[in-house]
Amino acid sequence: MRARAKTLEKILGQSWTIERELADALAIAKKLRDDSTSRLISSVLAAIMIAWIGLPIVAIIWIGAVVLNEILDRIALRRLAQETAPTHSRLFPYFINIFAGPTIWCAVVMVLVWTGNGANFFLAIAILTGTLIHAFVFYADSRLQTVVAAAPVLVTTSLTIAYVITYSSIPYSEKFIIVCAMITVTAYLMAAGVQNIRTHEALSDLVAQTTEIAETDPLTGLQNRRAFLQSVNTWLQSQPNTCILFVDLDRFKPINDEYGHAVGDQVLTVIADRLRSSVGTRNVARLGGDEFAVLLSFDDRERQLEHYIAQLHVNVTAAIPSEVGNVIIGASIGYAIFGEDGSTVSELLVAADAAMRRVKSDHGNPARFDVAVDGARLKSSALEVAFERALENGQLVAALQPIARARGCEIVAYELLARWQNSGLGHDPSPTEFVPVAEKLGLLDRLLLTTLNQCLPSIRNSHTNLAINISPSQLNSDGFLDRLQATLESHGVPNDRIELEITEQIAIRNLERNIARLKDAKDNGFKIVLDDFGTGYSSLSMLDALPLDKVKLDRSFVLRARSGPRTRHVLGATIRLVSDLDLECCVEGIEDEATAILVSSYGCSLIQGYWIGCPEVVTTRPGVISAPTDLERPAA
Repeated sequence: MRARAKTLEKILGQSWTIERELADALAIAKKLRDDSTSRLISSVLAAIMIAWIGLPIVAIIWIGAVVLNEILDRIALRRLAQETAPTHSRLFPYFINIFAGPTIWCAVVMVLVWTGNGANFFLAIAILTGTLIHAFVFYADSRLQTVVAAAPVLVTTSLTIAYVITYSSIPYSEKFIIVCAMITVTAYLMAAGVQNIRTHEALSDLVAQTTEIAETDPLTGLQNRRAFLQSVNTWLQSQPNTCILFVDLDRFKPINDEYGHAVGDQVLTVIADRLRSSVGTRNVARLGGDEFAVLLSFDDRERQLEHYIAQLHVNVTAAIPSEVGNVIIGASIGYAIFGEDGSTVSELLVAADAAMRRVKSDHGNPARFDVAVDGARLKSSALEVAFERALENGQLVAALQPIARARGCEIVAYELLARWQNSGLGHDPSPTEFVPVAEKLGLLDRLLLTTLNQCLPSIRNSHTNLAINISPSQLNSDGFLDRLQATLESHGVPNDRIELEITEQIAIRNLERNIARLKDAKDNGFKIVLDDFGTGYSSLSMLDALPLDKVKLDRSFVLRARSGPRTRHVLGATIRLVSDLDLECCVEGIEDEATAILVSSYGCSLIQGYWIGCPEVVTTRPGVISAPTDLERPAA
């Protein structure tokens, strides 16, 4: 039995399974369908030659057999494609068909050989050679199918050689040459076919390894997000009682920081093994960092599902032995049930994530998604998913709002803003909604560079500056200024026409580092602007500490100035303070002429607001980029 198993292993390959054979058959079947026209053309040409050498009846019978085989071939391939049928019943007619095809060709070869005519014999050898090449080329994906397709050809070749040696009237010297030639050609084709099969197998193994690497987390061996979504989607088509868990580890970062990444990696590996081995688990993925997704199946009793999840929670939170001793870690788990909390993998994962966030904030036990409680979190998650897609699809566009001189209303700059168009979310999210999402996802740089590339062509040909808002995270990002400068250079816009608008948030942490970064930016020609002045608690100290060129007073100054003379004095005093520091002063929120005249009388140099102009989207067409308003003079 062991010798027989080894023989089969040599013939079929070490990794052979009936499932892999079915997959190979489906792949080969597609090639056969695509090749059906060339096969029929070859058959017709062969039939014409057979008739030409004096065997018209043989040609007619043979071409009829070929057409019948093509009909049966389509039936066998349709059977092969029936996913609901058992595997063996799909493969059996397919193998009969791939054996029958070469057999039909070999049958006419034997007829041609038995006629004894030299031309017939030459045609027979040509057909045999072509059929053998076909077997080794088309069925190279599967050793078993290659053997089945090549067997009739090899048997016919052996019979032909025997006939030439035993029965033909050919002289012995010619027999020797013919036999040697046939053996040599057949051996060469077989060797080439074997090499072709090995090459196909090596390429298949390489593709499988590459796919596995692309779909697998290298640390834990779990699937990544993309592979998990694909596999779960397949599972949901046949298993209705399914639940997805979103697992986020608690206290992992402190452990990782205190004991190092080696211990952290050890913890993640143990957690992955525990999730894999939990009752009811069908699939597990590491989504990133310390976040995992679990696919659970259960019967129609929800109590059983709750038991599975509770047991999984106990397993995950048990002490983890490590090189520094036992490590205790927590887990926040949210879950969603297929058909009740979502109908797609993405919906279930988002719902489970929303429930997990509630559990994490409440430090509670595993909880199911509740639309009444988790609706806001779900909306936030949906917004995150939609934002990434919108950025890919070009739905985030640049909008420019003019900034004018207080005296004369000449436009001297534009502020770059972003707008989300055609979101499909009921209403297009405002910047106050999607900018925090962009920062959370680490996409602020990409959003900025996208909108810059849209508006810089119109700015380049004007005499105006462009103000862009940057966050503390961008300011502290390595290479941010280099990326910004490269974008400007690609459009031919010099640094000294760009104003970097920052807010008082830069004073919350890393103030000294932020100041150093701003000084670097100023040394490179950028202008530094303090935006939303007056809304924070450290405004006056910021005026002295930061390397500023301009200060923009928040629109709240204007709103308060309308309430009485005292607040107007505050507005005037602030404008004079900024001017005394040799800084330009811009007042936002100018919505009427009277306010514009008021702030101008206080010595304000620049104004911005709806009275000057609303933010307008930069329209782009192939070869044409138009600015929102006239770049030299505002629309009064």
